[in-house]
Amino acid sequence: MARRKIVQVGDPILRKVCKPVEKFDGKLAELIDDMIQTLDYAEGLGLAAPQVGILRRVCIVEYDDKRYELVNPTIVHASGKCVDNEGCLSVPGYRGLWNVRKSLTSSTSTATVNRRKSMPKDTLQGYSCTKWITLTEFCFATR
Repeated sequence: MARRKIVQVGDPILRKVCKPVEKFDGKLAELIDDMIQTLDYAEGLGLAAPQVGILRRVCIVEYDDKRYELVNPTIVHASGKCVDNEGCLSVPGYRGLWNVRKSLTSSTSTATVNRRKSMPKDTLQGYSCTKWITLTEFCFATR
């Protein structure tokens, strides 16, 4: 495992569309391990692959003491709005109030909770929704 450099706002890679993951192999496992180490070091709650310079649809989200490793995430349905205090590891030192979705249903090619439980589809509400949508948008460069 290696800690990777977090790409900062202004880098064009953050605006590019990521490619879906097609090979579920050792390289993907290494990327996820590196992202986890990077996220832990940065003391963040979520990290998408483009934030470490990799244009693949992979993200890590931490919520309720669980770590979700998402590959090829998509938002199936989002509803409601709320205001939440949000930060981003690619925009260090800045936090702000953002209008975010209150709940969503997401789907992935694969998802695990702390590498133990498979979870291909889930409905999230409240704070977790903020991170899930934000990181999924990073994977598709829709922000």
